Amino acid sequence: MDNILINAPKVIKIGPYDYTLQFRDDEWSRATGHAGQCDSEKLIITIYDRLSLRNVAAVFIHEVMEAFQHQREHTGQITPHQAIEDTEWAITEVFARNPEVLAWWVKLITA
Repeated sequence: MDNILINAPKVIKIGPYDYTLQFRDDEWSRATGHAGQCDSEKLIITIYDRLSLRNVAAVFIHEVMEAFQHQREHTGQITPHQAIEDTEWAITEVFARNPEVLAWWVKLITA
């Protein structure tokens, strides 16, 4: 596993919850069929550890959005613009509350 993954933050604040970030191997990926997974009941974000660092960065954002969406309950339809606003708020909030996560994410995309 890459050192950037080994040194990843272990806990990420998403909304009022602390999610654990973990990386899993080929066996997990084959068994689940996923590159990443957000378990909002157990508060765990799992990412396949054999992805390229860029893909880890993208999957991480995807799983953060899954965690955020699980917390948000929309009644009725939302417009595409409202969905974008939700996304911008969620990503900004996660990075603002977790500066070490932002520093780690920047390492992923610039490695």
